[in-house]
Amino acid sequence: MNLKKRKTPWLLISLILIILAPPLAMLIIWHTKKEKKIDIIIVDKTVATMQKSEHASLHWLLNNLKIVKHDNSLYSIDDYYGFFPEDDEKFTITDFEKADTTQLRELVKKNQLLYITDTYGVYSNEWYSHEQISERSGKIYGGLTEQEIVLLKEFKKNEKLIITEFNCIGSPTKQSIRNDFEKTFAIKWTGWVGRYFENLSESNSDVPHWLVTNYKMQHNNRWPFKASGIAFVKDDDQVEILAQTNDLISSLPLIYTNELNAKKFNLPKAIPYAFWFDIMESNEHNNIVSYYHINTTAHGDSILKSKGIPNIFPAVTEHYEADYKFYYFSGDFADNTISKKLSHLEGIPFVKASLTSLNDQDREKFYWNFYYPLMSKILTEYHSGLTITK
Repeated sequence: MNLKKRKTPWLLISLILIILAPPLAMLIIWHTKKEKKIDIIIVDKTVATMQKSEHASLHWLLNNLKIVKHDNSLYSIDDYYGFFPEDDEKFTITDFEKADTTQLRELVKKNQLLYITDTYGVYSNEWYSHEQISERSGKIYGGLTEQEIVLLKEFKKNEKLIITEFNCIGSPTKQSIRNDFEKTFAIKWTGWVGRYFENLSESNSDVPHWLVTNYKMQHNNRWPFKASGIAFVKDDDQVEILAQTNDLISSLPLIYTNELNAKKFNLPKAIPYAFWFDIMESNEHNNIVSYYHINTTAHGDSILKSKGIPNIFPAVTEHYEADYKFYYFSGDFADNTISKKLSHLEGIPFVKASLTSLNDQDREKFYWNFYYPLMSKILTEYHSGLTITK
């Protein structure tokens, strides 16, 4: 009996060590790997909560890759320009509106990368608790500005990396600024955005009230949708819905990547995407890394054609040449409520991706299987170029 009692603690200790050994090893490996210095300007104007979900997953990724600022410090979630929420419905704004061209050029000299995650902004019904959140309301802050166009052009001229994504030039950005962006980077917004909904019922709180209201106004006061489908919204408030079975063979939009790009960026050849996207056009000046496919029936295809909406369009647009380096992600890719935990564990993204199914519509699973490997490749390759030129 005494011998058994003496052995029990050692068995327990051995079990604890076995459980703790892998994460401990991952932590040690992360701490011993070399930092990658890239000074980054991050712009996020859509920060209506303290979670800062529009860019939180980007900062997780930067920490996990051990990308640091010039002073060797890691990026924190508050290292960005844009809208900063505070307690009691207060906020501050830190941006470039008071900067002149000389000051903007100085910023470009000090930084190697510009990432605009979202410029949609914050609206009064999202921010003030006394207002109804069901309808659209007045803008508090948002939209791409003239100063940011200057910043983008300076980054382009200096051949420094630019990454942009939905909603960078959509509403509420002015048409003249949008035109300037499109001309600068050889892409064009069609005016349409879309989103998959697992449940299109009016009782689903995820379906915006304004979406239902506008559709009814344009379709004889009818909203016949109950199951899954894709909503398409134009900048002039036109709304079209493609519903599962009648209009869609597969209700989830799929992102396809050809074999060459899938190998280069370590991406799956096909993966569902279940959040907001914008329908962009590009010319031969750019490379399409990945593209969306909306798998329509004949009836669904006729609806898209009547509105001039393609069922195949860019998801990731790239121009990575000697003249400039630019990416546009046609989706809300960086918007993910990734936990701050585990970012200092080497190899955790591989573990997370291995535990997920590529057919799952969960946005976090899209993050591990698509966004993380894509960004990891882009940033690692870019850093290698910076190191060589130093």
